[in-house]
Amino acid sequence: MGRCRQIAILVFFGALAISCTPDPGGSAEPPFEATSTTPEWVRPSIPTPEDVGGVVPGESIQAAVNAAPEGAEVVIASGLHRLQSVDPKSGQTITGAPGAVLSGAMVLSEFVEQDGSWVHGGITADGERRGVCVDEESACDLPEDLYVDGERFQRTKALESLDADSWYLDYAADVLYLGRDPGDSLIELAVTPYAFGGEATDVTIQGLVIEKYASPAQRGAIDVGTGWKILGNEIRQNHGAALFPGSQSTVSDNYLHHNGQTAIDGGGDGSVYERNEIAFNHLGDFSFEWGAGGVKFVHTSDLVLRDNFVHHNFGPGLWIDGYNVDTVFEGNRVIDNFDAGIKIEISGSATVRDNVVEGNGFGNEHPPRGAGILIRESGPVEVTGNHLSGNENALVLHQDNDRENDTGNHLHGVLVHDNDIALDGGMVGYFGDIPSDAFETADLTFENNRYTGAVSEALFLDHGSDIDFGQWQENGRDAGSTYSEGDS
Repeated sequence: MGRCRQIAILVFFGALAISCTPDPGGSAEPPFEATSTTPEWVRPSIPTPEDVGGVVPGESIQAAVNAAPEGAEVVIASGLHRLQSVDPKSGQTITGAPGAVLSGAMVLSEFVEQDGSWVHGGITADGERRGVCVDEESACDLPEDLYVDGERFQRTKALESLDADSWYLDYAADVLYLGRDPGDSLIELAVTPYAFGGEATDVTIQGLVIEKYASPAQRGAIDVGTGWKILGNEIRQNHGAALFPGSQSTVSDNYLHHNGQTAIDGGGDGSVYERNEIAFNHLGDFSFEWGAGGVKFVHTSDLVLRDNFVHHNFGPGLWIDGYNVDTVFEGNRVIDNFDAGIKIEISGSATVRDNVVEGNGFGNEHPPRGAGILIRESGPVEVTGNHLSGNENALVLHQDNDRENDTGNHLHGVLVHDNDIALDGGMVGYFGDIPSDAFETADLTFENNRYTGAVSEALFLDHGSDIDFGQWQENGRDAGSTYSEGDS
């Protein structure tokens, strides 16, 4: 993949969104244009029990769950199911028949023109407010979203700021203001905070489309419990995250896209995320340096991220940030994300192997941090067998001694070996508060890597100084590594 330097409004399913996206934190530009909105994901074949009609639209899914015993399967019939929040019982399987869609949005149809805007009364929504936004005018911390014919409309925090391309909700008066005549458009307001949650264990959620939930920042349309399996779902257009992770869970073969903050945000122990397509997440209102983009994990152990396709997220692709230990990134394709492709921050042991990492990092205003792989204040980390090309920078280590925390807060035990790295303008190396003897005292090792690029360029970063490959090796780096001019 090439570099993503084009800038435009994010695209929803092939059509331009109505909303005007503000300048995101950590970037001077709105989201970049996706080169394609065609997903690779195909809904897996998920059988439904014979002779079971399932819960039809208009019926309560929770009532069906309550009537079924633990361990039973509850089928949701094809069609649009609105405003459903479900707390399953332990061991239950919730299966969506093909075409089953859960929407957290209500339909608004009784607008009245008033002083140049269109108003709708009786709106009692007032969800949990969370999040760090790009600026004081952004309404990212308010969880309700408005959709006009399926497209997210821009929200304003002040009635006096209302214009033809925005909407405003007066919580005190329970009145919604729309800045344009809705005409015959379908107007939907996301008000339901989650689709599935609760305290049950060993639940399976499969085969559903889950959309337009008013999930707050750092919360998911599905609040994944212990031992849950999330299989073959499409989870899209939710305000915060698609998923809030659980422990000992399996999340596989899902398509998580166009969610407002991120696809996955949270912690948990012993969970596996594999074969998911994670794309076009973060719609621009949140500060991605605070936490937005593809996925962000904190406080995890034994986390496995395997064989996922992570692309065109407005922020980092795969990100662990704080108190993560024994993490494995394996076999992922991490392509064209706005910030770092794989980002390891303030965490313990991790392995990064056999990933394809291309075209990432061009949106970070601190260029050394815009990397295919970024490792900072973490260790030990092994990086091996990866293919890196077309990134703003290829692979960067960073240490900031001012970031005090009880993880040890230092870069150490990093082994980068046997990778194929096309530098093509990007750099490999390290910067920040790293002592001159860091390679000896912190055990930072580069070896047996295969580099390609223009030999005349200074493409290595040694204690913040740009040097060429010859100087890099003279300084004791990359024993056994090779460098050739040309394409990888």
